[in-house]
Amino acid sequence: MKTTSICGLVLAVAAAAILIGCGAPTTEDIKIQAMREYNAGQFDKCKPKFQTVLDSYPTDPDCLYYMARLLHMEGKLDRAIFHYRCCLDSCPAYPMAAYYLKAAELDAKVQQSIDNPPPPAEP
Repeated sequence: MKTTSICGLVLAVAAAAILIGCGAPTTEDIKIQAMREYNAGQFDKCKPKFQTVLDSYPTDPDCLYYMARLLHMEGKLDRAIFHYRCCLDSCPAYPMAAYYLKAAELDAKVQQSIDNPPPPAEP
C-alpha cells in the first residue's frame, strides 16, 4: 500500500513539473535568452546559445543573423559573410542581413587592401 502511494506521489510530482515547465529549455527559450543577452551587450554569453540553436536548426534566420553580427564584430569577415548569406537564403526578406552583408563585404575589401597594398608607383 505504501509503495503504491509513493509511486503515485512521484508520478504526480513528475507530471506537475512537466506541466509547469521544469524541463530542459526549448530551443526557442534558448534563442530568446540569447537575443536578450545580445541586446544587453553580453556577446560572450549569447554566442554559444545561438550556436546551440543553429546546431538543431541550421536555417534559423534570426540565429544566423545574430551569429553573423557577432562574427562581424569580431572581425571574422569571411564567416560573417557566410552567415549573412545563409540568413538571406533562409529568409530573403531580412533587410538587416542584406544591409550588414554589404557592410561586411566592403569591410573585407578594405581589409584585403590593407593586408595586400599595391606596390609603390615607379617614379
